[in-house]
Amino acid sequence: MIIEHRTYTFHPGKIPEFLSYYLPEALALQRRILGNLLGYFSVEVGPLNQFVHLWGYESFEDRARHAADPAPGIKNTAADRILASTVRRVHIFHLHRRWIQRSEPWT
Repeated sequence: MIIEHRTYTFHPGKIPEFLSYYLPEALALQRRILGNLLGYFSVEVGPLNQFVHLWGYESFEDRARHAADPAPGIKNTAADRILASTVRRVHIFHLHRRWIQRSEPWT
């Protein structure tokens, strides 16, 4: 399993504007393109003005298949607005190591 960890840092005061279009418009498009949303988080302690979202994939090939067929118009709408609202975007890929097993389920 691969987890794509995206951290978006926003210009001060831009988060409410971002949420005003992201939740009703862009989230559904992003879910359709990227697939398995594992979680969406705001940062409460640490760097300010950040949102973190995690997306799960079976492999890098699975991630490439999802990203290869974007929804029509997404580059001209949501992506442009997100770029204008953010200072920095960081994407990190975490790989599951099979030699680390949990004896109990995650809670």
